[in-house]
Amino acid sequence: MTKPPSGQSALAGALMWGRERFNARFEFTTKILRKPIDPEEFSIHLMENVGPVAEAVARVDPARVNSVVETLYELSLDLMGGGFLGLQSRYKWPEKVFFELFPVVATLLGQDPRLVAGSLLNAAITLEGEPTARPQEWVEKMKTAAAIAKTPKQLLDAGMALSWRCGMAHFRPGALKVVEDLPEPLALALFAEENAGSKSQLAARLARIWPEKGDDEQSRKQTQKPVALIGGFTGFGGPFTAPADLFLREGQIHAMDDTAEFSVHADRFGAVIKKIGPAPSRGPKPGMDKELEKVAKSAFPGVTGGGGQTRSWAYDGATLAVSLKVSHKIFLFALRRPAG
Repeated sequence: MTKPPSGQSALAGALMWGRERFNARFEFTTKILRKPIDPEEFSIHLMENVGPVAEAVARVDPARVNSVVETLYELSLDLMGGGFLGLQSRYKWPEKVFFELFPVVATLLGQDPRLVAGSLLNAAITLEGEPTARPQEWVEKMKTAAAIAKTPKQLLDAGMALSWRCGMAHFRPGALKVVEDLPEPLALALFAEENAGSKSQLAARLARIWPEKGDDEQSRKQTQKPVALIGGFTGFGGPFTAPADLFLREGQIHAMDDTAEFSVHADRFGAVIKKIGPAPSRGPKPGMDKELEKVAKSAFPGVTGGGGQTRSWAYDGATLAVSLKVSHKIFLFALRRPAG
């Protein structure tokens, strides 16, 4: 794309370049939707959210503006048609990715518009859909990544690692591998709060599921306090139809109510519950390793004694999950190892 005529915005130039194709795509999309997209609302979105991105790309690589605008136009139609964008959408972070993040990643966005834009928008939607995740923190951290990443792959790998960092605990195994492969300056910047001096030191610190504890009395008391409270009744937006039964399957904490089975994931960055399928037929659940059971009862005597309101519990060597007879919540306790 050549520089737009004086007074014409980068967005206007791109829309003029692809006018027939864009109009045809809009008409086709609105015809197949039960609730057509409002043309005025879509135009406002283009001006307010796509326009600044086009200007940012024009400043670093004018030749790529058309391809970026075309991609964002098509993605915007898909997202608005699917309820992920627009005034009636319950999602707010896809729109914020447009005007907060895309201009910051203009150079990498121009290199591969569909991969970068699609991946970042999908990540925002996934984070917003997880009640305990922190999409705002993710967007802010991604701005840091954008200043250091040299390729689209590095940026998207950083996004995956930061999704874990911002609450998606079930991403932990893959994220640890991604962090190993990131350039050292990028990896250290993403996890600056770890105060690591090298990537190997960072890897050692991230390998700890929970932070180390001190040897003082206050630190010892913290072991008996929950680090997270997850779950809840389906009637209030939670995953459980009834108080959950907890058990360990192949080293992973699982929960089961009357209708479904879930996996429970927790570490220093967050805690999530993921549905994995319908509840199996009632029968004996997998037993807990005797050594793990011994450790749990020693570390958490107040909640593993079997009395009071405890319904069930499971321990994986780092995290104790406890369910109650009168609650749809799951209480999580961390076994913090002594420092040193």
